[in-house]
Amino acid sequence: MASARHPIRDFIGQPGFILAAINFCLGLVWMSVIPPLDAPDEPAHLEAIMQVRKEHKLPEVHFAAGSRAGEIIGSPSDAETRSYILKQRSKLPVNDEYVALPYKSVQPPLYYVSAGLVAQLVPPNPLTVLYVGRLVAILFGAASVYFCWLATRELAPRAPIWAIASAGTIALLPEFCFTNAHAANDSAVNLAATAAFDVWIRGLFRMFQVRPSALGWSNWLKRALSMVAGAALGTVLVCGWWFIRNIFTYGEPSGTSAEIRLVAGNFIKADFSDPRTAGNLLRYTLESLWGRFGWNDITLHQQVYHFCNSAALLLICLSALAGIGLFGLWLTRRQAPDVATWQLLIFLAVGLTLLIGYIQYNAKIAYQPQARYFFILLLPGALLLTGGVYVLAARRPLRAAVCTFIFIGLAVLNALGLASIGRAGIAIGGARQHVTSRSRSRARRERVVHFQLATMATEVVTLASMRWRDRVSPHF
Repeated sequence: MASARHPIRDFIGQPGFILAAINFCLGLVWMSVIPPLDAPDEPAHLEAIMQVRKEHKLPEVHFAAGSRAGEIIGSPSDAETRSYILKQRSKLPVNDEYVALPYKSVQPPLYYVSAGLVAQLVPPNPLTVLYVGRLVAILFGAASVYFCWLATRELAPRAPIWAIASAGTIALLPEFCFTNAHAANDSAVNLAATAAFDVWIRGLFRMFQVRPSALGWSNWLKRALSMVAGAALGTVLVCGWWFIRNIFTYGEPSGTSAEIRLVAGNFIKADFSDPRTAGNLLRYTLESLWGRFGWNDITLHQQVYHFCNSAALLLICLSALAGIGLFGLWLTRRQAPDVATWQLLIFLAVGLTLLIGYIQYNAKIAYQPQARYFFILLLPGALLLTGGVYVLAARRPLRAAVCTFIFIGLAVLNALGLASIGRAGIAIGGARQHVTSRSRSRARRERVVHFQLATMATEVVTLASMRWRDRVSPHF
């Protein structure tokens, strides 16, 4: 008699669930270290959650037409929440007026509704609801890790270690943990993207279960078009109501034109006429991939960034070599990875679209060199980082050893990030109260330079006065 299966036990025992649980626990550590509201846009996200919690409706805000200063029509936000934000604003590195505005209330509502519903279980205190929002974001982030593992298992069923390596890389990425550990809808966007990739890969496998030559090209094309139509219909059913609601509420489908106008009026833009701008945008984006914390003002040591970039470049080169080898196999028709080929094209299309939008956003709306805007591509990014070393390390023990080495490196990077936040402390009047040794040495050097300049200026003034006195003294 076959032993009874235990679905819950089997689910908990999956490597993807274990990695998601690790990410969740790590997120709790990050959440406890990040001071309240000390993360990008967290005050505005809190106001959106509080609107769901107290008013029991979707977040909504109306800015005055043509206003770049954030003039709001009607009640700006919950008075208690706004008072709490204004009180905490003096402890943030950003003290501008827009910080207290509910400009994120126009964003898609999945995260805000989820956090608002969970917040019904606790008193409507802003600080309490803030940590509820953080907890929901951590849950969404852990779910993203699980879907990354699941999608890789679908894409490469015979490569379980590759699935563990890619999902584990995402789970232990410090910036990913930081992004999920504060109240923000980024985690919901990343979850939706990874779940969509998993569904799309499953659909591609169903499409290619029968070869076009065996089914007939016309019948196969009908099958493919019906699946694409089903996916499009599902997307419309999930998202269509949101665009229709925005047309009636804001007069345009996205609902974000007022937020974009507000952001464009309060931030500088990237000047690509300066040849250094593109290099700086790439540099700061890569830095934020590994970890820029607080309101992007807490950084790691520059040598840490250089090491991480070099290691990532090496892994990408290995993946490129492995890709060339697989492409050669495809040309010789020894293998025909139809699903992998189509999925690669999908990843490239999404990545190219995102890159163009990122450059346009920085040039026309706001200069924001932040890698989190690319986190919907965490799955293909992790596959790119770990794929080459998986293929070239042919033996299973060697693959496991390399995977462990990558995880240890990311764990150390997490420790450095947490320590950096702890050393930085809170900001008073826009300045952190505690700085790193690198910042101290820089500040010390600046004080020395300022002292030398002051001394030189004093000597110049003294010498000039002496010469002037020598000139006029014969006339008296």
